[in-house]
Amino acid sequence: MIEGNLAAKSRRSYGLAAEAFANASVVVSGRLSAARVAGGYMEPRATTAIHDTRAQLLTIWTSTQTAFSVRDGVADLLEMPRDRVRIIAGDVGGSFGAKGMVFAEDVLVALGAVGWAGRSAGWRRDRRTPRPRRKVMGRSSTSSLLQTRRDACGPPRQAGP
Repeated sequence: MIEGNLAAKSRRSYGLAAEAFANASVVVSGRLSAARVAGGYMEPRATTAIHDTRAQLLTIWTSTQTAFSVRDGVADLLEMPRDRVRIIAGDVGGSFGAKGMVFAEDVLVALGAVGWAGRSAGWRRDRRTPRPRRKVMGRSSTSSLLQTRRDACGPPRQAGP
């Protein structure tokens, strides 16, 4: 069961950052902003799945750029072991992030395949399908550039010929 609305939390650190910045010849700080974005893709989205009851293996063919996220999401929602869900993602063009998540269609097709053991289930959205009711949107963000070492990049270069 999913609790709360926090998708992930991580923290990373490398080396002795405080010492490196204390010894840097120049330290720069600033604020970077990015506007709201929406990824778009030209090729259609499609998902097909079949559940092999003998092998206890659910195989899903889907147009995703994040096969492991789809596998984990489907397995968790269907309460199946992750090693019993196989994702096959064919050649997927640039979607600029719009195919980088688990969609409801992926889960519903998988659920249909499990319910119809031995028969495939599928879903397809192409240019003939009515326009989607929702659009995957990015969010605007603001990041702080706390410090950077100028001397790590070498001396500044002169512009011009």
